[in-house]
Amino acid sequence: VTASRAFLRNAKPNLSIRPNSLVKCIELSDCSKCDQKQATGVRYIDAKGVERQLMARKEVILSAGVIGSPQVLLLSGIGPKEHLEEVGIKTKVDLKGVGSNLVDHPRVACKWESKLKGLNPMYLFSHVEGNLYAHSQLNEGPPDIQIQQDHVRTNEDLLLDPPVSTGFNLKPHCVRPYSSGTVRLRSSNAKDKPLIDPKYLSDERDLECLVEGIKICRKVVAESPFDSIRGAELKPGLDFSSDDQLRDWVRENVDTGYHPVGTCKMGSRLDPLSVVDPHLRVHGVDRLRVVDASIMPIIPNGNTQAATFMIAERVFLYHMSCCKIARALIDFMYNCVLSTSSGQRDVAE
Repeated sequence: VTASRAFLRNAKPNLSIRPNSLVKCIELSDCSKCDQKQATGVRYIDAKGVERQLMARKEVILSAGVIGSPQVLLLSGIGPKEHLEEVGIKTKVDLKGVGSNLVDHPRVACKWESKLKGLNPMYLFSHVEGNLYAHSQLNEGPPDIQIQQDHVRTNEDLLLDPPVSTGFNLKPHCVRPYSSGTVRLRSSNAKDKPLIDPKYLSDERDLECLVEGIKICRKVVAESPFDSIRGAELKPGLDFSSDDQLRDWVRENVDTGYHPVGTCKMGSRLDPLSVVDPHLRVHGVDRLRVVDASIMPIIPNGNTQAATFMIAERVFLYHMSCCKIARALIDFMYNCVLSTSSGQRDVAE
């Protein structure tokens, strides 16, 4: 089930989709009822290249993703003042956390040849066959390694021809990373791609985690059930055996796990890097929310898709609950779940 099938196929008629459009910025004005800015609409370029403006009757909800949402906020003058001045954008709301706290699951791909002939036809639907969670020697809490098994050998660049070949991968991911990076503007032009610096392995603990993950992959593939299909190890390869050699290989081959979060971090105003409050309202801006994976203050131990869906569902339920009593009940239930989750995490750690 895709997000499109689940949420758009039977969408209400009041939903208007304008494909191939590029948001330039969120329009802001002074709020007459509060001592802060308020979002009044969105300025965008349509599919024909014409600049247009949409006015908001109630709120603007930004869901451009972990890279796009901070980019739009920065283009709108919402972000760290020093950076906005660097690219020639007037600061309207000085929020230091916008574009910071970029966290992802770094990974590497260990590859083997296969004794089996031909490609598994299941790769046409999904190349992922299974997942394994494990603990590194550095960790005593929840698993910090996720190993994804592909039943074909994928190229690093899926645009290559062919994108897959006979063999299999085991990809260790560091799912409790300590490193964090940034998203910054290249210029004040919305058409310019942002500068993304994930700063993978900037914390040595993430490097050690992936080295442990490679060792676990090798142990798994050495087991007897793999005897009938296991071919030669292609990557890292038998030339990489010592920890130092594996560290060098990881530094050269680390890649994204496609699970970035955190660039519009949810938190208290007391947190200098927080961007939105628990209702996902942008600090210092009325009638503006961010609703996507960028608001996650910490990264989940697993894939982020389901968690992102639930963020959107909660905001939807909150908006649909016009009654103050219903909203108060939702807040109470949310806080109870949050407290319970925190307690379980503390016990686990």
